[in-house]
Amino acid sequence: MSHAYEDILHLVLPSDDDESHGPEMRQNLTTLAMVSAPDNLFFVSPGFTDANLDHASATDQRHYSTIQAAITAAQSTGVTSRNVIVIEDGDYLERLSFTDTITLRSRNKPTREGMGAGLGVNIRGDGTQNPVLTITPTNGSQVAVNFQGICFDNQYDTTAGTITSAYLLEIADQSTYGTTNYVTMNDCQVRAQTWGSGNVWDYLVRSTGQVRFYATNSAFFTGGHGGGDLDGGIKTMFRILGNNPSIQSVAGFQSCQFHEDYNGAGVPAVISIDEGVTGFVADCDFWTNGLKLVTGATGTNFLNGMDAENFAAYGNREGINNLRF
Repeated sequence: MSHAYEDILHLVLPSDDDESHGPEMRQNLTTLAMVSAPDNLFFVSPGFTDANLDHASATDQRHYSTIQAAITAAQSTGVTSRNVIVIEDGDYLERLSFTDTITLRSRNKPTREGMGAGLGVNIRGDGTQNPVLTITPTNGSQVAVNFQGICFDNQYDTTAGTITSAYLLEIADQSTYGTTNYVTMNDCQVRAQTWGSGNVWDYLVRSTGQVRFYATNSAFFTGGHGGGDLDGGIKTMFRILGNNPSIQSVAGFQSCQFHEDYNGAGVPAVISIDEGVTGFVADCDFWTNGLKLVTGATGTNFLNGMDAENFAAYGNREGINNLRF
């Protein structure tokens, strides 16, 4: 039997020829949907397929089976300053692209089992040698992209040697700047496991241009695995480039955990900055074999690199409070 649906919450509407308060029931359901889900909300679940929901012809569709489909729909609505995508639990084997302001929010907070498997919303990329997330702001515009309560890893598992792109997140530069772009990660879990002998990803996160990147209450775990032996990993966890000394880009981390286990060539770093970038680390814990905590800080910045001895004195495998660079 074919049903008519209210588009926002996908509630079944009485048929037009229903004599038992059909128009009144339609109005009540529409009002309920508008109150429960304003026009900036979109919903994602693996079960929200056109076939399951019978909504292929919906004119104001809000339910999608893939995150990218919801992003594309949300960023085409014209409501660019406050769109929110609420994601149900599940594994999402997708590579996501963003050009405008949006928030991705898990319905439930992420958790990790002992072996590192994600419970909740787990976004894992598309199995290619590319970042899981790519943000490409339009020239002259401002974007704010927020991730809340999501697990991430990259399922690429082919031996490839050195991989120059970012493992998790790439934020592209703009040829002309608007006001500052913002990217935030709140209550997120990142398990950056690299596979294949000698596989090295240069970066976990790479940001270029006028960007303020903030992470709060999040955990970042990186490591390499090849044939049963550690060999490789992620060389630099966070590479933040202002790309212009006059641009005040920021990298900020509060109440986060960092675990870096790198066994590839070259000197690893947790945070690497350049070209007008400042930042802070507050109430964070570090477990890392990296020889550099922060590299590239110059001028009036608080810290100009940190070698292994100084890093140990600052609290390796312990907490770091109120470090500014």
